[in-house]
Amino acid sequence: DHPSPEHQPTTGAPVFTTEDSEKPIGGVSSSTRSPMLGDDIICFAQIKWKHAKPAGTVRVMTGVGYSEPEVLEDLAFYAPANA
Repeated sequence: DHPSPEHQPTTGAPVFTTEDSEKPIGGVSSSTRSPMLGDDIICFAQIKWKHAKPAGTVRVMTGVGYSEPEVLEDLAFYAPANA
């Protein structure tokens, strides 16, 4: 069960806090579907420093409404089990 293309944020999509959907705190800089993660949608976004809390949640506008992805502090890299 994979998200439809409408669920993928576009470059420049505004990023908001979960409490305030009026004032953007940043924007999506890139997004793609990850074949290494089962076709899940992954994104990079630049957000204001005070909102960049590990394991926090933000709101991102998509073609079907808001999505609430998790904020990661460090970049996560996929390592295959047989590497």
